[in-house]
Amino acid sequence: MHAVRVLATALLVFFISGCDKGLQGDVRDLGEAIEHCRQYSKKVLISDVVISVDQLSTREQGNVYKVFLNLDNQKQHGYASCEVDMSGLIVSYSAPGFNKNTGAFSQFSNN
Repeated sequence: MHAVRVLATALLVFFISGCDKGLQGDVRDLGEAIEHCRQYSKKVLISDVVISVDQLSTREQGNVYKVFLNLDNQKQHGYASCEVDMSGLIVSYSAPGFNKNTGAFSQFSNN
């Protein structure tokens, strides 16, 4: 019975972690957190968005990196906020007003 529980737990973790591999990155410092958020933004936002870093707002705070990106396209100007924990996992992501790519598991993503 114990083996069944272990197997079920392993499969569940494997399935959940496979829903959006873009949330986990290799992050050792603020610069890598910025690049991780930039790459995630490129993945989840519609391709016509130009992304730049808001250097005045981006910072390390406690156990997370808080990254703010400027977003521009021909129709609008806005921002994305992204929080990355010290293990490289994006724990919060928001890009208000910008269209996102959707997929089969979009309801599970951290958008």
